Amino acid sequence: MPPDPEPLPGDAPAVTDQLLHLLYDSRDNRASGFTATLHQWQDMAAIPARVPDGLRRLGFGGLGHYLDAAGEQIATLHEVSRLSFDGSWRYRIEHSGNAMVGDGRRCWQVLGDEWLAVPDGPPAEVVKLLDASGLLEHRLSGGAETTVDGRRGYRLRVTPDDPVAAGMWFADDVVADTELGILLRLIYHAGSTPVSRWELRDVVVGGDIHIDIRRRRWPRTTMIWPIRRG
Repeated sequence: MPPDPEPLPGDAPAVTDQLLHLLYDSRDNRASGFTATLHQWQDMAAIPARVPDGLRRLGFGGLGHYLDAAGEQIATLHEVSRLSFDGSWRYRIEHSGNAMVGDGRRCWQVLGDEWLAVPDGPPAEVVKLLDASGLLEHRLSGGAETTVDGRRGYRLRVTPDDPVAAGMWFADDVVADTELGILLRLIYHAGSTPVSRWELRDVVVGGDIHIDIRRRRWPRTTMIWPIRRG
């Protein structure tokens, strides 16, 4: 995982109205679409520390043993994907020869010529990167200019009002692109330790971006319907 940037000051001023409007209008600002390289880092060793003790003791030998072993084998997981977005919530995420394609309502996993429906849609972090307006639900401070892979952005400190969200991993350090309003970077911390980082690099705005959503006849499946009584 890249070195963590200098901590944001706890007494940073509230963000300006101009920046709030940029985040609010992010859906319109990126209407022309863009392509980018999506980097994701996960600190696997930090995951067991966030699992409650009761859950860690589940099963023979304890779930915690499995999580500890996984953290020892893979210190940090780094994945690189290619993200294409056409501005109307059609997106394509390509990784290791496979792809995930969506139209804003439905999502498919593409494996060669096979299209498999995915009920959960894209990772929540990808949605946050594409639509920064969700930040307006939380307290924001800072807004100093910075750069991510050469693109100008505003670095923000995010503090959730919900105590439940505050006690979980939460993207508390983000960078919003000054042109599009999308998020160029998300960093999740556990205390002062970075445990997860999502970052857009090689961003190219505009161009002839076409996301192919195939209309095809799906194979017949067996459905089990509940029996109504009475």
